[in-house]
Amino acid sequence: MEDNRRKVVIEELVSLVKESGSEHIGHVSVNFGRVQIIGNHIYSFLSCVDNDIDITKLVAIGCDGTSLNTGVKGGIIHNMELILNRPLQWFVCQLHANELPLRHLFAHVDKTTNGSRSLAGEIKKSLAGCEKLSVVSSTPIENTLCEVTNKKDLSTDQLYLMEICEVITADIAEKVCRR
Repeated sequence: MEDNRRKVVIEELVSLVKESGSEHIGHVSVNFGRVQIIGNHIYSFLSCVDNDIDITKLVAIGCDGTSLNTGVKGGIIHNMELILNRPLQWFVCQLHANELPLRHLFAHVDKTTNGSRSLAGEIKKSLAGCEKLSVVSSTPIENTLCEVTNKKDLSTDQLYLMEICEVITADIAEKVCRR
C-alpha cells in the first residue's frame, strides 16, 4: 500500500553567486552535514567542468557571520582555504551580528516573551503606538559618510541604515520619520 501523504524534507541549501553582477551559478544541497562535507560539496560543484568556473581564480567567499561559516578552525571558509591550499578574502555580512545579544537583552529586560521573535512584557507596552509620537531634536554627531553615487544599488536595509546615519550626522530626523 502506497503512502500518499505529503512529506516535509528539510535540507540546507547553499546558494552560490558569482560576482560581479550577482550571477546565480547554482546551489548545493548539504543536508546538515559537517563543515568538511559542506566545503567538499561546494568545491565539487565549483570544480565541475560543466560550470565553466575556474576555481583557481576564486579569491573571496561571502557569507553571513554564523560560526558554521566563519569558525577559524572549523568554518566553511577556513575549510575551503584548506581544500584550495591558499588563503581567501572573507566577506562576512554583519547585519545579524547584534541579533543574539539584543535578543538576550530584551529577554532580560522584558522578563517574558511569546517566543524567540516576539515580546510580551514592558518593552512591548512601551513600544505600543511609538510611531505616533512626535520626533524630537537631537544634537548631531559629526561623522563623514561614504558617498553613494546611486542609491538604487543599495538594498532596503542598506538604504535604511544610510538614512539612520544621515539622521545621526545632521538633525534631519523628520526624513526618516516620514518612512
